[in-house]
Amino acid sequence: MPQKLSRTIVIVQARMGASRLPGKALRPLAGKPLVWHMIDRMRRTGVCEDLVLATTTDPRNEPLIAFAKEEGMKVVRAELEDDLAGRIALAVQATGADYLLKTGGDCPLIDPEVMAGMVRRGVDEGADFCSNRVRWSYPLGLSCDVVSAKSVLWCDEHLKLAEDRELFALY
Repeated sequence: MPQKLSRTIVIVQARMGASRLPGKALRPLAGKPLVWHMIDRMRRTGVCEDLVLATTTDPRNEPLIAFAKEEGMKVVRAELEDDLAGRIALAVQATGADYLLKTGGDCPLIDPEVMAGMVRRGVDEGADFCSNRVRWSYPLGLSCDVVSAKSVLWCDEHLKLAEDRELFALY
C-alpha cells in the first residue's frame, strides 16, 4: 500500500441538485450508491488522511450528508451551488490540509493507483496543481486534481466572478 502523505485530504464535490440527473450521487450502481464507489477508490489510494464531502446548504443534500457521515467523512457546506472555490476552501480550512485530491461527484471508476501517483508527484514536486486533465490523457469520468491548499485559498480570496469560482482549477 502506498505511503501516507501527511496533511493531504480527499475531497468529493457532490450535490443532489444536479439538473441533468437529480440525486445521481446516491443512485445505485452495482448495489451501492454511486458516491460510495468514489469514496472506496479514493480510500484505496492510501495517501490521504481525511475524506471530505464538499456540498451545499441545499436541503436536498441531507441524504447525501447522512451517507457521507456514515462513511466517516467530514462534511463542509457552502451556500452557493456553483461556488466550488468556496466549497473547497471550506474543506481546506476545516482540515488544515496542505494538499488535496479532488474529483467530481460522478467519477465512480477513477483509478486509485493513478490518484496515488498524482498525489505523490504533486506533493514531492511542491506543485500547486497536478491533473490528468490538463491534456486529456484519460476519458471523461476518470479525472482528478491534486491542488495545493495555498492555491485554493488564493482562488477563494481573489476570484470574484461566478464562472471563475466554479472553474477555479483553471487558475
